[in-house]
Amino acid sequence: MLEKLLWEITQHPSRGAEFKADPERYLLAYPLDADEIDMVTRLDVRGLIARDVNPMLTMRLWSLMKGRDQMPEYLKQLHPDAKK
Repeated sequence: MLEKLLWEITQHPSRGAEFKADPERYLLAYPLDADEIDMVTRLDVRGLIARDVNPMLTMRLWSLMKGRDQMPEYLKQLHPDAKK
């Protein structure tokens, strides 16, 4: 369900805008547990990937919510222990 959700949000601009405007409300339409809702709303990319969500979908969600200029932060989220 998580991959389907992220696919729909990132592939359909109107859905992405709706999600971005009010993530909690948007997620009510999906049968997600509390942990999944938390991961999506916090953009917990490591948590999502640990649940077998495709990293490309997490990257697209990050880009939608934070902007492409924040991709270094996305990579830092994936590899918090990496040296600079």
